[in-house]
Amino acid sequence: MTIDFNYQHDFSEQAEREILSMLKAQGFSMPHDDWLRAKLHDITNRFHWAAESRKKDTHQATVDAWRRTQDAVSTTIRYLDSQRFELSTATEIVAGLPDSWDDEQRNPMTDAELEAALVPAEFTVGEVEIAKRVLERLLANATDLAGALENWLDRRPAKNEQPEIDGLIRGLARLWCAAFKVPIARIKISESSGSPAASFIEAGVTMFLGKTLSRKSIVTHVIAYRDEEKAKLS
Repeated sequence: MTIDFNYQHDFSEQAEREILSMLKAQGFSMPHDDWLRAKLHDITNRFHWAAESRKKDTHQATVDAWRRTQDAVSTTIRYLDSQRFELSTATEIVAGLPDSWDDEQRNPMTDAELEAALVPAEFTVGEVEIAKRVLERLLANATDLAGALENWLDRRPAKNEQPEIDGLIRGLARLWCAAFKVPIARIKISESSGSPAASFIEAGVTMFLGKTLSRKSIVTHVIAYRDEEKAKLS
């Protein structure tokens, strides 16, 4: 099945009501008003992230943005190092003091007058050091993230794979299991028309995508997910 990236897949309010009705028909009771909406929102976000992950240009743009951040922060840290003294020392004198070439005789300024005429430092040495440490942390994070995204680009899903579809099916399976407090490793599902889990997931997929997936494909995805979870318990 091909996904149209230009279509904003989502669960509508009508879909939310229908999903809730399907769950209640099986004995589900909402823990709180926002429970289902939060679950559906999580599924939607994961779907779009997985779909976007197949678009190399999107990730390359993100890498480039973090590299620019990395360069900007690095430049700022170098600035703090080179300007530490100027930033933390009152060295400039306000306008109006006598110039050295002024022929007019003036009385020498007292120490108090000279101190009052100085422009105070904007920052203390401690504040400059704190700013530098924060920026160094940001630089490390930006460097790590940019590097991780670059590495990810080399092993991103192939164009003919659709991790977002698998994620959508798994998300609906998690929703079903959460509603009835059943571990994923113990979900009961089959291609039979009498399988409530399969019917629920199939309906959810159709509402979200506006297209129908075969029940066999849905069940295959869920069973693979169940087997992974079982393996974690062994």
